[in-house]
Amino acid sequence: MTYSALFHDNSVISAMKQPRRFIVATIAGYIPAIWYSPEPRRMIRRLAGMAWKAMWDVPDRVAERSIPGKVTLKE
Repeated sequence: MTYSALFHDNSVISAMKQPRRFIVATIAGYIPAIWYSPEPRRMIRRLAGMAWKAMWDVPDRVAERSIPGKVTLKE
């Protein structure tokens, strides 16, 4: 997880203190890459998915294996 980012003017933005501004800045940072991408439509779909997941707090990846219900440590 990324907790902060550094802009060109050396200002720092925190994901915890300013979550919406951080999300917008992250997505806006990818926009210039669309023109250089060999698959711009795919990149736009990925950015839209990233924005959707960020707005609804959905994880990007989900583990495929189940997690055991209870783990005990024996001494």
